[in-house]
Amino acid sequence: IWTNIKETKGIGGKPLIDEMLAVAVKGGRMSYLWANGFKSAYVKTVEKDGETYIVNVGFYPENNEFAVKQLVK
Repeated sequence: IWTNIKETKGIGGKPLIDEMLAVAVKGGRMSYLWANGFKSAYVKTVEKDGETYIVNVGFYPENNEFAVKQLVK
């Protein structure tokens, strides 16, 4: 909760926040590597009190097959 990911890199080496923002503006699903492994999530931007936030709700897939299918989408 309230994690600053400014310096975190995505799978391709680009900043993860850039990838999240690109998806979150319209709202959508994305997959990425996180501290506990591969994560599949829905991300969306929301505004509150003049500030813009990225809301990210995700889960860690139960198996590698699901993870691979999400990465190649």
